[in-house]
Amino acid sequence: MQTYTTEELKIVLDNHKRWLYDLEGIKEPANLSNANLCEANLSDANLNNANLCNANLRNANLCNANLRNANLNNANLNNANLNNANLRNANLRNANLCNANLRNANLCEANLNNAHLRNANLSDANLCDANLSDANLNNANLSNANLCEANLSDANLRNANLSDANLCDANLHGLNGNLQHIKSIQTEIYPIAYTSKVIQIGCEQHTIEEWKNFSDEEINEMDKKALTWWKKWKPILMQIIEMSPCEETKNEE
Repeated sequence: MQTYTTEELKIVLDNHKRWLYDLEGIKEPANLSNANLCEANLSDANLNNANLCNANLRNANLCNANLRNANLNNANLNNANLNNANLRNANLRNANLCNANLRNANLCEANLNNAHLRNANLSDANLCDANLSDANLNNANLSNANLCEANLSDANLRNANLSDANLCDANLHGLNGNLQHIKSIQTEIYPIAYTSKVIQIGCEQHTIEEWKNFSDEEINEMDKKALTWWKKWKPILMQIIEMSPCEETKNEE
């Protein structure tokens, strides 16, 4: 793992800036893959499209950094400061973001598949269209976060703070809910997740009222096993939701 001095890192950033502005002499974006950048000060740095795959950024300061389209696959960002960072469309697959500060960060369309976000601060973050499938968000702070159309399939949200979060059209398939704003149930065929407004059964997500009013024909069209299952589980599920409703979150429509 290569270590950089402050001066060497400055040269890499300067060259990357030249590449971004298509200046002569620089043919490729910054390649900091496998770099040891532990505790590095990269606040306000422009690393748009940079390669930081497998980099060690533990305790690094990336406040206000531009990491749009950056490759951070398998990077170690444990306890990193990414407050207000731009991570739009960044590849954070398998990244370690435990205890990271991602407050106000832009993670729109970012790939966070299988990312480790335990205890991370994602309050006020924009996660619209982000891929959080299989992500570990245990005890993460997602208060006031925008999760509109985010993919939360099979994510772990145990003890996560979702107060005032926007869950509009988020994919809840197979996730482990926080038992407050999202609750989950596993049955013999379909996983169930529900909020104060919607129920997702397998891949089908509809409002609670729509589920209550679906005809047998409509249920049968969803899946060949659906109708038999629904006749058994509908009264049980509706009773569970009545007895154990979820708390509302912001903009959940």
